[in-house]
Amino acid sequence: MTDPFIRQLSLVIFVVTLACSCSPSPTSSPTPRASAALSYTATPTPTVTPKATATQTYTPTPRPTLTPSPTPTPLLPAEYITGIEVNRINDNTLSWLGGADAYWTRRNALLWSKIEPEEGVRNWSAVEELEKELVLASGDRKRVILIVRSTPTWAQKWEGYFCGPVHPEKLPAFAAFMHDVVARYSQPPYNVKFWEMGNEPDVDPSLVPPDNLFGCWGDQNDPYYGGEYYAEMLKQVYPAIKAADPYAQVLVGGLAMDCDPINPPDGKDCTSTRFLEGILRNWGGDAFDGISFHNYDLYKAPFDYANPNWNASRDTTGPVLVRKTHYLRNLLVAYRHADKYLMNTETGLLCGIDGTEPECLTEEFQLSKAYYAAQANASALAEGLQANIWYSLGGWRGSGIRGDNNERLPVYKAYRFSAEKLWNATYVRPVDTYAGLLGYEFEIDHSPFWIIWANDGQEHTIQLFTAPKAIYDVFGVSKQATQELTISSAPVYIEWNRPDDRPIGIGDAIPLIGSAIKTENGWTVKINGGYINVSTGAYTSDPDQGVVIYTIHTYQNGRIFHQRLHRTPNRVGSIHIVKAEGLRLVLEATNGDILYFDAAGERFADSLDEVVPISTDFSLLMTPTSMPTASP
Repeated sequence: MTDPFIRQLSLVIFVVTLACSCSPSPTSSPTPRASAALSYTATPTPTVTPKATATQTYTPTPRPTLTPSPTPTPLLPAEYITGIEVNRINDNTLSWLGGADAYWTRRNALLWSKIEPEEGVRNWSAVEELEKELVLASGDRKRVILIVRSTPTWAQKWEGYFCGPVHPEKLPAFAAFMHDVVARYSQPPYNVKFWEMGNEPDVDPSLVPPDNLFGCWGDQNDPYYGGEYYAEMLKQVYPAIKAADPYAQVLVGGLAMDCDPINPPDGKDCTSTRFLEGILRNWGGDAFDGISFHNYDLYKAPFDYANPNWNASRDTTGPVLVRKTHYLRNLLVAYRHADKYLMNTETGLLCGIDGTEPECLTEEFQLSKAYYAAQANASALAEGLQANIWYSLGGWRGSGIRGDNNERLPVYKAYRFSAEKLWNATYVRPVDTYAGLLGYEFEIDHSPFWIIWANDGQEHTIQLFTAPKAIYDVFGVSKQATQELTISSAPVYIEWNRPDDRPIGIGDAIPLIGSAIKTENGWTVKINGGYINVSTGAYTSDPDQGVVIYTIHTYQNGRIFHQRLHRTPNRVGSIHIVKAEGLRLVLEATNGDILYFDAAGERFADSLDEVVPISTDFSLLMTPTSMPTASP
């Protein structure tokens, strides 16, 4: 990116000017997609042709002839999602990346116009410094997403615009260039595997300077904003890249996605966000591997943020990436490309016009940014993104992780602990049991943990269903692991005991997913590959209604695969387990009544001796030592 103020000025112009006379056309029915990858045959360097003008048109290519794909399975390490963009890769910035546990980084630095200022003449020395950076990053085991941009004058579709599209007659030349670039830099000592085709191409060239660092393949006179022509480029470039390196990953250049085209804000023209739909309409879906897109929220007040262009806010969706991800996935499903992965390659909390306003210089803003980083990383993993890259180390509009005096800001510490906790974690479910709170459950090697925060700006004192193993604040500072906990806008991490660490017999309870129940205690029996737990208590909102929560947890897929709620036949108050006889439990209610619950039949019984039908095939689940008789 350029100087932060320049980029902000460009974006302000973009937001104001985008309300053009064009209007988006209704989405047409998706065209059936092709099922294999494009083929590539190297062609001689074409003869130079005159420059194009901004009034030129193009004729879309017909449906491509397809051959079996040479592409192996994408090399995406799902256990890593965190990253930080830097303006230069050196020992100092690598130290920052390493200290923050950032696996990904991104460089907007490979300029076609510098390497090939004259058609057919490659000047690799023009990127000598970049090559040194890539060697350093590879040696430090960082995964670089390399942006390729800047159309040379002889290949420009719109004369004078380096950020703009390639002339139709020069697309083969660009494909040949990309083949050579990938062949050169995908191998040691560089080892680049992720190639981003432009940066925020969904911006019209009239809205930015001609040599801008982002944009400008957009066309505000097109209902799909130039996306169909961008697909023409992809269809030529993709097979060339794959021919050079079958493992290379081609990304649609980080989409800005200015606003929601389905539910646009009042007075906003959101045609630019239909850029991706244009790509898909013009058979571009088979010519990329993943989609890079950008997500920023705006600081409103201490611990509050929103992105009104996407109807997203702290108290509804959480970070805007959630809303944008849902839009992209729905679009990909509609065009039968649900297999494409998503990467959030720019994210951050922005403040003011340039980040120097008084409210942006406060401790509250720095803490808000720290809380936001933890929320964004957790949301990205829960939404299945392959990367969530903070913009940036130095930042813009106050988003930086490093301070002006090279100091570590609070967001650095929060980001580091978030990356540590989420490394190799698997998303399980949303934590939506408590009103006013938002969070997610993850697990690592069957050890569950939550990240949870208040999304209404208030403090909430909650009663956890059992005492946790450990609790940490957003910076990784250990807190007392109590069953009663006060939650605010600051995310906390709650670790639970591993299911296979649960003691046999009477002990901890397990909550019912999605229900507010105050539990008393539980009873656990081990099974092959997991356990059965019967937990007791009553509804928080109706304490006279006793309940039993019956849970079977298997390690075959590391998940609860059966969980059901059973109300007591009568309103006897909260219940708890006082004794276990084999698989028959003795329960006592608040009013003094004694009840019996049969674990094998998953139902209440009239006595310890009543015979009830068995609903679970314990012969397949029980181990020889897994039927203990527990006592209080």
